[in-house]
Amino acid sequence: MPKITLINPPSPFLIDQRVFPPLGICYISAYLKKYGYEPKIVDLAGGKKLPEIDADIIGVSSTTPQYIESLKILGEVRGRGIDALMVIGGPHATCTPDTSKDFDISVIGEGENAMLDIAMQYPTTFPRFFKKPPPNLYMLPFPDRKAINIHTYKYFIDNEQATTMITSRGCPYNCAFCSSIYNRVRLHSAEYVINEIKEIQRLGFSGIMFFDDIFILNKTRLFKICEYLKSQSIVWRCFI
Repeated sequence: MPKITLINPPSPFLIDQRVFPPLGICYISAYLKKYGYEPKIVDLAGGKKLPEIDADIIGVSSTTPQYIESLKILGEVRGRGIDALMVIGGPHATCTPDTSKDFDISVIGEGENAMLDIAMQYPTTFPRFFKKPPPNLYMLPFPDRKAINIHTYKYFIDNEQATTMITSRGCPYNCAFCSSIYNRVRLHSAEYVINEIKEIQRLGFSGIMFFDDIFILNKTRLFKICEYLKSQSIVWRCFI
């Protein structure tokens, strides 16, 4: 099996880089582990230096403001003589793939199935722009929060230490002010969400920021989740 490293670039434009953990690569890490791979996460948030890397495949998740830092990572990897397949994904590669041609592969859209396919077929040659159907949410394990030092991310709601969750993907609306690019909504079940909340509680968090594009879409699901949150005195916020 190929050795895989997933990198979260620094965000020097932020006042505090360690507020919200990089759930995107945590999802990909958990998904790869489900299929027997052993990815490593390198979290550079906060300006950490790139450590020694021994990998066949290196995946970088990047927003557009982070892209300059992603290019620096690419240059440093190549400068060290590391002959790894360099893959970029995330919002920047999805929205403006033509600008990410310096990488070997640009993953467009959700990354779980794409990274799994790249790992399974390595070292097969892939197209520069690569897209796979999004995963069935019922098949997704919880994000691999234990692969990062999650307690160094400091976010509080009403003085309670909080972390983030994503319970759905997509939004049915097309608001001019919004950057959501997925107009089809897929929801985790209320039972799945509650079980993930329980895992977050076991990690010591008592607050949650729901990062769904629109959390309140399905009222039946919403009420079940809210009943559990209320029963546990969990403080929370969401996008509506």
